[in-house]
Amino acid sequence: MTPQRVCLLGAESTGKTTLAAQLARALPGLWVPEYLRDFCRLQGRVPRPDEQVHVAQEQMRHESLALAAAQRAGLPAVVCDTAPLMTAIYSR
Repeated sequence: MTPQRVCLLGAESTGKTTLAAQLARALPGLWVPEYLRDFCRLQGRVPRPDEQVHVAQEQMRHESLALAAAQRAGLPAVVCDTAPLMTAIYSR
């Protein structure tokens, strides 16, 4: 069975992270946190315009790894705290 990817989209601080973690537990599935949050924490700043592609690519890489792991584990879903689309929107 191929796991379904569920991506939560929305404004900042609206509860996407909490909802994503709860959905992953309930489905059951794996949860993919927002890479941008880790980037900001590690760098101590928001990404520059020239780093937006990297952020989106890392989000996609984490999602792909989770999808492969979910498939190996027989889990039906991967819940993503965001989607690369949101990186594109916020980079403008």
